[in-house]
Amino acid sequence: PVAASLASDVCIHGHLCAGSAALESAIAGIPTILINREDSKASILAQLPKNSVVFANWNDATDSINGYFSSAKKNPEFGDWSSIINDLDPFRDGLGAQRIGNFLESLFQGFDEGLRKEDVMARAVEIYANKWGSDKIIK
Repeated sequence: PVAASLASDVCIHGHLCAGSAALESAIAGIPTILINREDSKASILAQLPKNSVVFANWNDATDSINGYFSSAKKNPEFGDWSSIINDLDPFRDGLGAQRIGNFLESLFQGFDEGLRKEDVMARAVEIYANKWGSDKIIK
């Protein structure tokens, strides 16, 4: 998804669920907006600013996009995720695949050793926390 984003002036994600493509675009610094067609309140993405990142419908979003591009001075709040982006990706280092791979490897090792699932999870979390920081663990 980020490859397409990098060739774009703005990115649009059609809903608040499964927002990883939108997050990748926002991390890349591309103004990224969301259409909350389902009026989802449970998603953390619903915390993003209304009518500059999260729009209730396509009409409001396209009106805002047209305003953004027709203005000589671009609104810096349009598509700006800075209010939550560090909560969603505190590392911002491109190593997410390595982290999840290491975590999965820890899980597989624990199961291969015959550990109970609770112990497998606890050990994998401990290994992750030791390497990447306990502040990155959400329970």
